Amino acid sequence: MPNSFRAGPLDHVTESIHWLTNAFSKKIENHAAAVALFFMYYNFARVHKTSPCSPALAAGMNTRLSEIKDIVEMIGAQEKSS
Repeated sequence: MPNSFRAGPLDHVTESIHWLTNAFSKKIENHAAAVALFFMYYNFARVHKTSPCSPALAAGMNTRLSEIKDIVEMIGAQEKSS
């Protein structure tokens, strides 16, 4: 199969996750945290090429585009409550 063949529409997501997790510890908890952080950024903070907003904005789940600092603050608040 040629390298330019794309297996599916979410193939870039799996490639990004693979790239993100190469430098991390192999513990499953760390992997789960990295995947959760990636999807949080992907859905709430990243402006996509196909639409001028994030998927969370398009779905009406957010009223504004989140920033990285918002995600970090949410993580900090979650850790304090635990």
